[in-house]
Amino acid sequence: PLQANGNECIVCLYDLASITETLRSVEAVTTVANDYRIQTAMIYTLDPKGGHDTAGKNSTWYDSTYWRIAAQCEGNVKDGSNVTTLTLDFGFEVANVIYGIDADFNYRGFRIKAEFVNNIHNYMFADGLAGTGKPTNIVPGLPPRKGHRFKLTDNAYYITAEKDWSHFGFAGEIFKMGKNYRPYMDIFFAPNYKEVMRRNNTARISTVEDNDDDDQYPDQMLLQRAMGGRIRSSDDPDGVYPGNDMDNDGIADTNKNLNRIPDYDEPFYMFD
Repeated sequence: PLQANGNECIVCLYDLASITETLRSVEAVTTVANDYRIQTAMIYTLDPKGGHDTAGKNSTWYDSTYWRIAAQCEGNVKDGSNVTTLTLDFGFEVANVIYGIDADFNYRGFRIKAEFVNNIHNYMFADGLAGTGKPTNIVPGLPPRKGHRFKLTDNAYYITAEKDWSHFGFAGEIFKMGKNYRPYMDIFFAPNYKEVMRRNNTARISTVEDNDDDDQYPDQMLLQRAMGGRIRSSDDPDGVYPGNDMDNDGIADTNKNLNRIPDYDEPFYMFD
């Protein structure tokens, strides 16, 4: 068996390009033990022609999805007592469902607040012929996709209780956040789609909006447009600059001219 210690990792690469039949699912089966964490990713071809790179253009021919945690050990097992065989699915996230219930009541000064939330991540495998390149654009009239679907479910909750008397009081809290509880959806966008703000062809749609700098924009927007399509009032309207935007204009005080170079790295004289 293979063994990885500390920061070591074991990488397994499966090449599916030689398969000529239509693929509707891909699974990897592995047996693991002790303190493990397994991540999966998918490599795809950027060139519409598909196939393997034959011209030495690895950096422009291939791309990959972000790593996704597919399985993780509970606790820090070291004696091999948790040997298990896992089946790992592959696919893109296509839906994210969050629902829950909360409670808030006060009985004679005894205050209790609680919330329970369930989170379901839905995935689907990109069915088709292995080794084919990405489409140049959205293809109209596509039949329903038949790729394998699977989901990950986890939850989070908290309960707080407090009571005050004239000279003393007490308060307590219990909470849990599951490792697969993620209140956001990572959706894949084709590289030639320019409007959506994304990294690595992945855009994050958050279901929880934060606003740490207390401006008029949430801290993360799918479209960074402050005034309308292709009209920007600043370079990064949803940027978060706690304590670094004293005039609250949405521009970091260390880069007032918005030239992507910090002001402290620019010449002192003739600064614009």
